[in-house]
Amino acid sequence: MTDGPENKALYDWTKDGREVVFGRQNKGAGWDIYAALIHGDHKTRPLVEAPFNQTDACVSPDVKWLAYVSDESGRPEVYVRAFPAVTTARWQVSATGGTLPVWAHSGKELV
Repeated sequence: MTDGPENKALYDWTKDGREVVFGRQNKGAGWDIYAALIHGDHKTRPLVEAPFNQTDACVSPDVKWLAYVSDESGRPEVYVRAFPAVTTARWQVSATGGTLPVWAHSGKELV
């Protein structure tokens, strides 16, 4: 017996064309963010997993940063992490709520 299809959402591709970044709804934990290599083994790796929703991920043009939305504070806020080393640090970059981060072409700011 299966539990049915997983809910997934495509968020972004890395600008170097190596990885796809997507969201997956996990039972009881909301949405989390993952990446998978486009060529090779296609193995999925977690980028942001937590007991709340993480969505709307986008990778900076220089492929060094990951911006995403999390509701861990009780409302949607925009966060940034290093990429691909997403466990090294994270910063909240919105102050009064935020959704749908998009990197400027320069890769130095979010709009």
